Amino acid sequence: MKAAIIDLGANSFHLEIFDVKQKNIYSVVDRFSYLHTFGSFLANNEKISVASVGKMSDLVASLWKRAKKRVVKHVAVFGTSIFRVNPQSVELFDAIFKKTGLLVDVLSAREEARIIFEAVKHNHAVDKQSLIIDIGGGSSEFIIARGGKIRWMKSVPVGTASIIERSKIAKGKQDILSQYDGVISSLKRHTFSSCFGTCGFLRCIAFWLKKGTFRSRGAPVILTAADIHTMYRSLQCGSIKNGSQKERNITYAGSMVLTHIIKMINIRKILVSSVSTREGYLLKMIRKRLPLDLD
Repeated sequence: MKAAIIDLGANSFHLEIFDVKQKNIYSVVDRFSYLHTFGSFLANNEKISVASVGKMSDLVASLWKRAKKRVVKHVAVFGTSIFRVNPQSVELFDAIFKKTGLLVDVLSAREEARIIFEAVKHNHAVDKQSLIIDIGGGSSEFIIARGGKIRWMKSVPVGTASIIERSKIAKGKQDILSQYDGVISSLKRHTFSSCFGTCGFLRCIAFWLKKGTFRSRGAPVILTAADIHTMYRSLQCGSIKNGSQKERNITYAGSMVLTHIIKMINIRKILVSSVSTREGYLLKMIRKRLPLDLD
């Protein structure tokens, strides 16, 4: 049975199609992403024009049509941080419903962190004390796990979409990094046997540095603190030409923050996972809605 997840992110809209074999066992059969330019005003609560609502809902409709062509039985769509805070999100959700019949599930910060954890736990061992970091487009999630359970979590309402804009102004970098002081203070009290990164920009870094390839349920790719710092400096001086300008901007913003955080809490390497929110949301769907439909 095929199921599809549409993820409305601050920097891009993603479609991922899964073939669910049996409970908690799945494989990815298709994935597709649109990088968009709406993140800055969504993150800053700026007014969404009628034209922008139309363009965003058209993007979602095109992803929905792509999923239907693959004979997908279940399609779900969710949004995260930027849609939690922007009051005009309702207008976009209404437009999406009119074009697709889909209701957008807006995840709370706690639920977003929980499903990221479930995805990582499903694919990797988190028995010993581990840190999971997800710096997304609209927010940053930090999770401490031990014994297969969440022991602590924190969401910071800052992500790469707002970082890109704020880093352009005087003292912008210092203001951005100060938003993470509370999290850093909490994390300094702990030691970790492993640190997982589920950020999309980390997969870009791994690919650009030729550190390895990602497969569903495959072993994570290892990036050192030096790898991430080197990429940040290279993007800062403009010597990296990989990817699109949008991808480089996102990776610059994410690596700037992550370099600072892992330096402050003495993390020397990050296990870059191939899974994150979409896989976690699929597991949630399977457990709550899909088991009786499996072949």
